[in-house]
Amino acid sequence: MSSKRKLPIVAIAGKRNAGKSTLLNALVGKNRAITDATPGLTRDILQELVKKNGYEFILCDTPGLDMDGHEALEAAILERTREFLATVDVVVFLVEPPGPTPFDLSLLEFFRKNRDLARIVFVLNKIDKEREGIVEAEFYAAGFPELIHISALGRKNLPGLLKEIGKRIPDGQSRSFADGPAVDCSVCIVGKPNAGKSSLLNRLSGKELSLVSEIPGTTRDSVDSIFTYYGKTIRLTDTAGLKKTGKLKDNIEYYSMNRTRRAITESEVVIHLLDAQQGITDYDKKIVSTTEELDKPAVFAVNKWDAVEEKNMKEFLDRMYFMFPHAKTRPIVFISALTGVRIGKVIEEALKLKERLSFRVPTAKLNQWLVEWNRKLASAPRKAKIYYATQAGTSPPEFIFFVNQKENFRPDVLAYFENRIREDCDLLGVPLRIKLRQKETT
Repeated sequence: MSSKRKLPIVAIAGKRNAGKSTLLNALVGKNRAITDATPGLTRDILQELVKKNGYEFILCDTPGLDMDGHEALEAAILERTREFLATVDVVVFLVEPPGPTPFDLSLLEFFRKNRDLARIVFVLNKIDKEREGIVEAEFYAAGFPELIHISALGRKNLPGLLKEIGKRIPDGQSRSFADGPAVDCSVCIVGKPNAGKSSLLNRLSGKELSLVSEIPGTTRDSVDSIFTYYGKTIRLTDTAGLKKTGKLKDNIEYYSMNRTRRAITESEVVIHLLDAQQGITDYDKKIVSTTEELDKPAVFAVNKWDAVEEKNMKEFLDRMYFMFPHAKTRPIVFISALTGVRIGKVIEEALKLKERLSFRVPTAKLNQWLVEWNRKLASAPRKAKIYYATQAGTSPPEFIFFVNQKENFRPDVLAYFENRIREDCDLLGVPLRIKLRQKETT
């Protein structure tokens, strides 16, 4: 899995609540990162493609580095983020009034030891007209280089910031829109906590973007990675867990759930990660319900297969189908995100699902099949009659059945026709819409 052209990586760094997530949202032009008054919301390294004012790069929001690091999870976040900041192409070091904090000074010293300061843009955020020209003296006295003044919230001087970022992008790394990567498929990873979503994203992208931890609920936001798989550019999104609204503990979980739902909405294909040691749980059924509600094609990836002692795929599938018959409508791949076994197969299935979304069948062929489907259907009410059918659209495929009486078509009858379409048209894993239109009688 390699990239056709390496895009510059620009990371925003600074203390908690300096406005890093707000700045990412402002530069991207949409609310990708969670912003809230609660310190420490960002735990993962969020990635987003920026195309603005003639510049093109991957922008990353990083966790605030002023956490105490006493807990194991915080220590892991700090270590991973510092390693990441030492390797990116450009750093945007964000500070805020009224003056440098002890942490700002320690982070400046960290960069002096680990980076070329010429590749860092020093930015003073939260500056409006009333405060302009008043606060920077304290920063300069403390040894900070020249500061760019912005207001991420007020969208002030963002073009100036982009220009300064552009000056620091290494030579030879093109920023032209014309040769930038067009995303061939946008994929979202969903699953219950600890199913291995972050591990899968890290394994596929080859980067430590999402924190991997045994503590459930580590990922609060949606994390993007862009990589190339055999010439196909994939945008892969890791998500926080989905919970019922009544079980949300605070605003952070509420925002995380909404971000996850939006990530599913904005994706073209869903990878639903299952834990092989647990099978399908009620939580997974909730996720299936959400992906179906949003009309998203999905593949089941059964993770941690390497940890199953008695490996018998047929028995596992039989048990899975017995507990959740709907699983038969989706492709299933047995993988190990930890070792990388068959993870490429998951991406291959995701790309197939995207292709199937644009499936279209000629009306004559559809009605030929319809005659055969009617012949095999024994459970339909005798009064149910389909005169003819046609395909009305794609993404997802939508079909219209012209019938005598809508009320004659029970849910099980519609499910039968949906399954026949999915099987005969090779649409496994793709949501289908069947609309009934009652033929007017004279």
